[in-house]
Formats: sequence, structure tokens, C-alpha cells
Amino acid sequence: MIKIFIPYKIIFSSVGQVDHFEKRLSANLAELDEIRNVWKSLENVCNRLEELKDIQWITVQPKKLKANLEELLTSMTAMVSSVKNYHSYNAVKTNIENYLKVFCLYRIFPFLFI
Repeated sequence: MIKIFIPYKIIFSSVGQVDHFEKRLSANLAELDEIRNVWKSLENVCNRLEELKDIQWITVQPKKLKANLEELLTSMTAMVSSVKNYHSYNAVKTNIENYLKVFCLYRIFPFLFI
């Protein structure tokens, strides 16, 4: 729940100003609600990514790890376009793509990760 403090010491000279501030406030609240929905959509992906990070390196099964990362990337691309417009979506997607690139390096040079 978001609580917003609005100072009551603002003196309005006309009713038009009140309407203007109410419209701006409602637009800002709508934007906050949209951002909250974006993070709710990304929450599952981020939680799964953290679970993958917590796996001990000695117990990693490379094929499963790659499949899980690709599954996360697929679930990211299946999200609605309103979520894809936000920077947080791109940041999480870029993170997953970078993990896949590092995974490819592991497949080529496994001795670097010992």
C-alpha cells in the first residue's frame, strides 16, 4: 500500500488549480500502479534466477542450468508489451542473456571455472 503525504498549506487561488493538481496526482498514482504491476510480473523470474544463483557450483548440471535460463528468457518474451516498455524488464532480460553467454564460455573453457 502506498501512502502519500499531501501538504495542506498550499493556498489555491482558484478551483482550476485544485483540478490540475488532482489530475497530476491521479496520473502519478496510475504510473506507480503500473510500475508495481511490472515488478509483480518480474518477481517470479527474479526469484527463479536467485534460486539458480544459490545452487552450489559443484552440484550444477550444465544442461539443466542452460535449460532453466532459456526457460526464464522464454517466459520473459511471453510477457505483455506494457511490461516490456520498462527499463527493469530490459535489465532483467539482459542479466539472463549475460548468464547464458557466460554459460557458453563455461562449455568452451571449463577449466576457467574450477
